[in-house]
Amino acid sequence: MCLCPSHDDHDPSLHVSLINDKILVHCKVGCSQKDIVTALRTLNLWTSLESHIEPKLRRTNPAQSTATKKPLPTIPPGIFKTRKEKTLSNFWTYKDQAGKVLGHVARYDGNGKKEIIPYFNYKNSQWSPGAPQTPRPLYGLNHITRASKDLTIWIVEGEKCAEALQSLPPGVRRLATTSMGGTNAARLTDWSPLAGRNVRIWPDYDKAGKVYAENVKLQLEGLMPPPTIEMVNVPKLGLKEKEDVFDWLQTHKPDELDKIPIENKKGLKKTCIKGLLETDFKPEELILSPWLPTQGLGMIHARPGVGKTFLAIGIAFAVAAGGKFLKWEAPQARSVLYIDGEMAGDDIKKRYEKIVVEHGFALPSKSLEIITPDINEDILPDIGTKSGQKIVEGQITDECELIILDNLSCLQRTGIENDASGWTVMQEWLLHLKSMGKAVLLIHHSGKGFAQRGTSKREDFLNTILTLKRNPLYEFEEGACFEVHYEKARSVYGPAARPFEAKLDIGEGVWTIRDLKMVTYDQVVKMMREDYKQIEIAQSLGKSRAAISQHVKRAKEKGDL
Repeated sequence: MCLCPSHDDHDPSLHVSLINDKILVHCKVGCSQKDIVTALRTLNLWTSLESHIEPKLRRTNPAQSTATKKPLPTIPPGIFKTRKEKTLSNFWTYKDQAGKVLGHVARYDGNGKKEIIPYFNYKNSQWSPGAPQTPRPLYGLNHITRASKDLTIWIVEGEKCAEALQSLPPGVRRLATTSMGGTNAARLTDWSPLAGRNVRIWPDYDKAGKVYAENVKLQLEGLMPPPTIEMVNVPKLGLKEKEDVFDWLQTHKPDELDKIPIENKKGLKKTCIKGLLETDFKPEELILSPWLPTQGLGMIHARPGVGKTFLAIGIAFAVAAGGKFLKWEAPQARSVLYIDGEMAGDDIKKRYEKIVVEHGFALPSKSLEIITPDINEDILPDIGTKSGQKIVEGQITDECELIILDNLSCLQRTGIENDASGWTVMQEWLLHLKSMGKAVLLIHHSGKGFAQRGTSKREDFLNTILTLKRNPLYEFEEGACFEVHYEKARSVYGPAARPFEAKLDIGEGVWTIRDLKMVTYDQVVKMMREDYKQIEIAQSLGKSRAAISQHVKRAKEKGDL
């Protein structure tokens, strides 16, 4: 029993049987056989049943049943039977997840050439040529939605190949899909229904097929969670150049699909302690020494108005130019993408102008690309959603090695900050960017206790966390002046890990730095001269009385008091 296509069936009512080499269909609700067959033909299912169930239609080689010439089902209204001296040879129907028809793709053959025409414009009960809006749907989307999550989905080139796999007899039939538009149109397709699924890519045996496979793989790797991907080892199939899945099925039995050669799988590996010690690992490279490695994930957080964007812009320029910034150094120039979520375009322009002037009007040797609201007509995408992440990924070039997201609250608008589960989608995306060879620096707000605002789960997988704090004696007219503290820093220790004070002369665009111990010493001396008591100084600076006492003793020895 199965669902009857002739009426809105939710309780399986259609019985299909084979008697004397004939297919009999019966709907217990009462649909006529004519209506059922017409509905099956519309779904392109009736001819598949005839060619694969009736033994008299099979050729000597069972695999060649897929090559049997089938009459076209009823042609949807508006699809041309001929076009530019070519004749309609086949068409395929695209449906949404619920089975609603979205459009058709038609193939025309003639004069030794083929032409593929999409019909996705529907008006006045007629279909007319035109591609669907992007992102485009996958072929067989309704079947993918209903299929078991454990079932492998075969991705092939073209509807003809997908249908060849899906039309195989029960038991050897494969769930298959494809994208429309050819080799370079994979990026225009919505691949999200394949997130977390098992997929197997089988491209045509030619250069274009290899490109298509890589393009599809790139799109799939961007999904969250990414699917488990296998690639058919096409060169080992014995095909001639430009042959495909359909051609392979003409010379092989369908059950041989279980033995299809797959490119080397990357399984889980282990090693013994001796093997570990003898392995030559690639040395870690630093984008910004000593705390931001390549493919590293870091965070800088501070209370609003402290100056974290000034710091982030300085880091971006230093990395793109290759050089020193504060106590840090970029050993070589690397391409940077800076995504700002809140600043006015004119403000961010002025900040970069000051840096360029400070560098003698020299621009970075590597690209420093900037996305900011004022150069975009719409609001920036929400990176807390998969769709928003996909839009951003479209702007990340292969050369880009560092992505700065300023700031997290403006760019990630989905989810509750204190909810750990709401961070999962974002965390998976950051780890995905890391797997692509990108380092990511998050700019974020501090909470009331000076910890980063929101769930602590954000901190678990980060390499480095810096916090910026204003000195307790800070005066507003000082501008951007703050203490830089390491909260978390893998492989950073000794003098490099000491906190320091950074101060920006906003008018000149020049930074100065001082060791935090010297800053505290100067403040103690100043307050003692103003007749503050040591206990009052300790409370004001957030230091212990013993530490203040040491500074006072030293100041007296040096003659500063």
